[in-house]
Amino acid sequence: MCLKHDEFYPGQYYHMYNHAVSGQMLFRDRTDFENAEKLMTRYYSSNDFELVAYCLMPNHFHMLISQKTDLPAYTFIYKWSRAYSRYFNTRHRTIGTIFSDKLQSVSVKDESKLLRLCAFIHSNPVKAQMISNITDWEWSNYSEWTKQNQETLSENYHNRYNLNTKQKYQDFVKDFTTDFMDKEYLIDT
Repeated sequence: MCLKHDEFYPGQYYHMYNHAVSGQMLFRDRTDFENAEKLMTRYYSSNDFELVAYCLMPNHFHMLISQKTDLPAYTFIYKWSRAYSRYFNTRHRTIGTIFSDKLQSVSVKDESKLLRLCAFIHSNPVKAQMISNITDWEWSNYSEWTKQNQETLSENYHNRYNLNTKQKYQDFVKDFTTDFMDKEYLIDT
């Protein structure tokens, strides 16, 4: 899972993702998903990063991270994935790596594409035909983008993209298709 430190800069956004090894499942059941999110909370540092969007899928994950300091964005995912691997191997009585190859990371240099990338990440379970209604997927921060009357980490993105109401983001995601998503931000999805 090695990435180069000199490819990560403060103020930059990174779409990071990885799959399970050999087509296995990373998150086999509700308990696995819940523990993955608990570990994300434990290793997340709002001083160093902003977790803009994420989605945990049974066999892979997507995270869009804004790096705030010189500490590379991948350090959060490395700590989280190591802790999750230990948990997973202990719980399921397995050994070895659970993640495929190295962590995939794409720098998002064009801020105008961030909203579409968030929609891509959040709509992943619908695209995979696991659910038909995006609000039914619990394992992402889509609800933080769309809940009314709740202060969220993504509030500044609503302001940045003139999403005066959270309903506008819901509508944007509903109308979103990957046909418009530039492949440069999706190495191996």
